[in-house]
Amino acid sequence: MGSIRILILFLTLCLAFGQSMAQGNGFQLEKKISLGKQKVTFVELTEGLRKQGITVAYSKEALQGTGSFSFDSGTPTLKEVLDALDSKQGISYRAEGNTLMLLPENKKGKKRRIHQGKVILRGKVKDTATGEALIGATIFVKELGTGATSNNYGHYALSLPTGQYTLRIRYIGYEILDKKIDIQANTVLDFSLKPSHQSLDLIKVEAEREGKILDTEDGHAIKMTTASIKQIPTVTGDPDILQSIQQLPGVSSAHEGTTNISVRGGSFDQNLILLDEASIYNPSHTLGLYSVINTDAVNSADFYKGYIPARFGGRLSSVIDVRMREGNREKYGADLTVGLLSSRLALEGPIGDDRTSFLVTGRYSYAGQIANLASSIGDGLGFSELSDQFDSGNEVDFYDLNAKINHRLNDRNHLYLSAYTGHDRFYYRALDDDLNMEWGNRALTFRWNNVINDKLFANYSLIHSRYSYSYFVRDDSRYYEWSAGLSEYKAKADFDWAASPKHNVKFGAELEYLDFDPGNIDPRTETSNTISVKLPKSRANTWAVYAEDQWELTDKLRLRYGLRVSGMKNMEGNKTSYVYPEPRLALNYDFDKNRSLLFSYGRNTQYMHLISNSSLGMPTDVWITSTDRTKPQTADQITAGYRHAFKDCPYLIEIQAYYKRMRNVIDFKDNADFFLNENIENEILAGDALGYGLEILAQKRYGKLQAWISYTLSKAEREIEGVNNGNPYPARYDRLHNLKANLTYQLGEHWSFSSNFAYATGAPVTVPVGRYTYHGASFIQYSERNGYRLPAFHRLDFLFTYKKPAGKRGIRSEWNFGLYNAYGRKNVFSVFVKQDLYDLNVQRPQKVYLFSFVPTVSYRVTI
Repeated sequence: MGSIRILILFLTLCLAFGQSMAQGNGFQLEKKISLGKQKVTFVELTEGLRKQGITVAYSKEALQGTGSFSFDSGTPTLKEVLDALDSKQGISYRAEGNTLMLLPENKKGKKRRIHQGKVILRGKVKDTATGEALIGATIFVKELGTGATSNNYGHYALSLPTGQYTLRIRYIGYEILDKKIDIQANTVLDFSLKPSHQSLDLIKVEAEREGKILDTEDGHAIKMTTASIKQIPTVTGDPDILQSIQQLPGVSSAHEGTTNISVRGGSFDQNLILLDEASIYNPSHTLGLYSVINTDAVNSADFYKGYIPARFGGRLSSVIDVRMREGNREKYGADLTVGLLSSRLALEGPIGDDRTSFLVTGRYSYAGQIANLASSIGDGLGFSELSDQFDSGNEVDFYDLNAKINHRLNDRNHLYLSAYTGHDRFYYRALDDDLNMEWGNRALTFRWNNVINDKLFANYSLIHSRYSYSYFVRDDSRYYEWSAGLSEYKAKADFDWAASPKHNVKFGAELEYLDFDPGNIDPRTETSNTISVKLPKSRANTWAVYAEDQWELTDKLRLRYGLRVSGMKNMEGNKTSYVYPEPRLALNYDFDKNRSLLFSYGRNTQYMHLISNSSLGMPTDVWITSTDRTKPQTADQITAGYRHAFKDCPYLIEIQAYYKRMRNVIDFKDNADFFLNENIENEILAGDALGYGLEILAQKRYGKLQAWISYTLSKAEREIEGVNNGNPYPARYDRLHNLKANLTYQLGEHWSFSSNFAYATGAPVTVPVGRYTYHGASFIQYSERNGYRLPAFHRLDFLFTYKKPAGKRGIRSEWNFGLYNAYGRKNVFSVFVKQDLYDLNVQRPQKVYLFSFVPTVSYRVTI
């Protein structure tokens, strides 16, 4: 803790110049520094200073020989610290506003010569109020035209020539911070940003000009914050990440109101959804009306659909990287929301000192009870449409729990433990009055962050995910339950290396074990005549290594290039093995700060397949691993785009064109039977798929009115030998036109208004066109694969929000009033064939409208 001695010596030197000089530099000598204990480390002392609004920047050399430091009390004043200084250890200091710059001196009182050339500036970017790490904040060096981005734990590192610089620190939804520094040695400097508040008159705060809706990060990724997510109306009235992502170009939903998404013509199983690095295999509650990701637990969400960084793999179409909050390090807090269909509670705060914090969030939905109540009201008032829409006797509910605890060992080591569990029960008579389904996800992640040296940052993770699902038929005399699931166990190591001012390198490796349980039948009662049947399990190992460099070629041209090499070994049968290289490349050329071009190419490999004959994402779908017969899926995608931010006005437009070729995608044969089929691979065929299109995103980024409009012109088709007579056919997710619009308007001091509009070409479907009998059995004759289209989809939503500011007790409240599908459009939710209960030779097509308009209301209290 010689650093403490250095600081003590510095304060003694301050006394030599007199108290007035100390105060003139913004440091009040009688200020209390809350340390919490008498014996502290240098880092703990700097944290105490930070709480008083004083930031300490120090060189690596200033820390040499430091030890622990003792005070008479846990809350000394600056003067008490000054009186205890060790005058033998010399430093120099510079006060810049509320920042102390500490530099070592030699014994003669002169500044030590510090090595010339490149030095490292590193630190962390945090939220001022909560101490939460800010993920993806940019630290830009104006004089050099270069910068860095904080990683998934808020850390950043810059390799710079010695000198004086102006830094601009920016994070969407926060005030911009400009900081002048004089860096002569390796330096640790943390930044704290303040959330920006909506200006009701003229735009006076520069942060407002950056916008608070979404950030497109050079056109290759889209960053969404919880603030932007909460401005988008949903069918349930709860803010939802996956339904918000559906508003972006290149993304379409499988069905109205659901969270299953298709990205650039891919199926919903081709999206990698990560919650604190753990894979979520079914992201849906209540068949997709909610996602399993509770926004109250979210710090940030990054969405990749074109260039996917080499650290991600295992899926073809997109990555949704969700990071949970760490919990408030400064004080305890609670957030309660009571809604029409669900309620939520979040608790957070420090544990002991501010080195440890926790976050717990819970959510419970009682949608089935509300549907039953609506049906009863409809019957009582004579509104047959209302009672028919919701019916009675529904059992639709779910819960989910998120928990996270993190502990800072010291300024170089940090531990995190995060967990998720959720479970659904679903019996909705309007959809199917016989089928009862249950499913759930579980995830656990342990991480160790380690700052190896000033240039190298490491993260080591142990991860477990589990997805299980089951169903039974209520009126079936056999009384059996079908169940299945899969488990994932993963170990990985990721490294960030600030190699030079022009290069930032990421590399790492991972090893994964997969255990598939494709299906079991067990009797539900002792009187059942069903015999237990268990399909054989399958297991597989996958691995990957990767490296990627972000290279600033010139002040206008940036290159990202990387290589991921992945492999899989099936542990069953003949133990088939595969190895695939996955190169990635992205170029950005900036004409100026407002106009840029982008280009990217990427190859992705997916070793898992989801066997499904429904685009709903039903719990009866089956996951399988690749075998010698069912090879891994691969995709090559090229993207080109142009980005234009109009000078001195709030408008920005982005245009991207893409072309994606996928191989070894699967589809089911005609009249396929997946139920407890030991030879399920006999029911599927593999072939090629193609997706291409044009995407346009226009934004108004600041002011009372903020908005975006996205439009996608696209085509998605498949060609599989043995399906549709070998002819190309549209994929289930093919939409020629897809238009979405979102706007948010600040109505006054307390009220705001949000609205969505969505339009899409009708989805292609395969429909029954006849029936025939063969050897006494009845079979359905279908149209060409996806040969018909449903009517066009369109919908308008509204959301009004009333926010009451915090009173004397710091309690804030908020009302949300929404109307989903405001003009009551009956969009088709599903088309299927239903067996007649009394004649097994009769099957009838059924068309389901899930709902017309849905009012929502919720009340939120935050402490």
